[in-house]
Amino acid sequence: MTFSAEQDHGTTPQAVTKDGITIAITKGTLNNNYAYRIYKGSTLTVSSAKADIVKIVMICDDYSSGAYLADGFKTGHGQTISSDKKTATWEGNTKKVEFTTSIHQVRVKNFTIILKDVPSGIAEISNASLNGEAPIYNLAGQRVGKEYKGVVIQNGKKFIKK
Repeated sequence: MTFSAEQDHGTTPQAVTKDGITIAITKGTLNNNYAYRIYKGSTLTVSSAKADIVKIVMICDDYSSGAYLADGFKTGHGQTISSDKKTATWEGNTKKVEFTTSIHQVRVKNFTIILKDVPSGIAEISNASLNGEAPIYNLAGQRVGKEYKGVVIQNGKKFIKK
């Protein structure tokens, strides 16, 4: 999932939500058309209502001679900052990640959030009990008695009665 400051704006200046992922800040603005502005002393929180977050990549704005790059984040567990200070990356496995801008303001142009793969397909298996008193039908669709032998349909299921 990618958030772009140019396209994805919050319903409030401090939060933006998209497909179950929320980016929120305590100080700053997420409604700027060029970069999300996370002010010094702010906490940035990325959370997922769906699956666990396994990776976050933030591309920072190099405006004003690099005054607002990723080195403004206090580094923590799982977080790295590129040598050019334009990219902050976090890796782990959780529903909520927090970053602190303790050094200076950080301006992020794009967030890429990768969620843990959730298996798709069969969500649940149900072992529903069948009604043994339900009517029985032959393959011609005629109702038959319990003594009938051969291929029958009961409760929408075909089976052989011997």
